[in-house]
Amino acid sequence: MSTRTLSILLSVSVFLLCSQVQAEEDRYYRYTATNGVIVIDEFLPAEYSASAYDIINKDGVVIEHIARELTSSEVLVQERKMAQEQLRQLKIREQRNTDRLLLSTFSSIGDIEHTRDRIIKQLDNKVETLRQNRIEQQRLLSNTYDDAANMERSLGKISAPVRNNIEIHKKKISELSELIDDAAAVVAETRNEYQIKIDRYGRLTNVKPEPVKSTPAAKPAMPKTN
Repeated sequence: MSTRTLSILLSVSVFLLCSQVQAEEDRYYRYTATNGVIVIDEFLPAEYSASAYDIINKDGVVIEHIARELTSSEVLVQERKMAQEQLRQLKIREQRNTDRLLLSTFSSIGDIEHTRDRIIKQLDNKVETLRQNRIEQQRLLSNTYDDAANMERSLGKISAPVRNNIEIHKKKISELSELIDDAAAVVAETRNEYQIKIDRYGRLTNVKPEPVKSTPAAKPAMPKTN
């Protein structure tokens, strides 16, 4: 590197350093004192470092505005708002994913209704099977009660196996009743779930579901006149 080039680089460095020093010398702090008076000074007192203040140049132009530090309660409020906004955005993304899946799974509202009816029919068949099983257990329990009554009349007591059978039938009836109630609840939930899908699909595609057609009541027969 030549002496001339080295001299130019040194001059530029000195110029930049002087410019930076000059810029720092032109920086002032403008803040509001505790007595309400606006103060402009070359230094910011430590007790005002947490307060709002402006950094200005010699012409009074704001270079940077420093907001005051938030209190602990304000930080909590801000964090709560941020958490609520994040939750809102998460729900929006989840709804978009649900909508995409809904539109890709079904081709029409009729398709959704067909799927709903098929699933509910399967559930209804299971409920009916459970009800028939309960009826059978109730019949067996009734017969066992009759056997117990006959045994008590003839022998004066009911044997342990018969008493045990009574308890077994009663337990099975109770279990089947619970299963029937649970299955009926699933049917109701399925209807509600698919109605939500139908309504949402209609909003997304701007298509309204067709109303259920009611069968008109038969007109009463007119009396014959002679």
